[in-house]
Amino acid sequence: MARENLRAANPIVRSLFALRALLGRLYGVFLMSRVRSFEGREAGVVAATIQGLFRLMFGRALNPIKVQAHSSRILLSSFLSNAILGSGRWRVRTDLVRLVRIRAAARNGCPF
Repeated sequence: MARENLRAANPIVRSLFALRALLGRLYGVFLMSRVRSFEGREAGVVAATIQGLFRLMFGRALNPIKVQAHSSRILLSSFLSNAILGSGRWRVRTDLVRLVRIRAAARNGCPF
């Protein structure tokens, strides 16, 4: 709803949306919108806590954590799964890792 109001209100924005659609049709180039990173008080309690942990471990908050701060459930589940799988107790066999890499490459269109 707000996007349509923005398009109708400003002729410059309307022309940018038209240019974006034209580039997509002609060249197959689809421009993606940028996601703003949340940090500090904007992020919320869960995200600020996890960002603080990453600052202690790595010296700075990582960009994926800042972007995942949009949804605290995604951020928390990602953090917990990385903590569990990275602990070493939950080892994944190397042949399964290779299979996952090949499958991910095939889904991304890698022709190897």
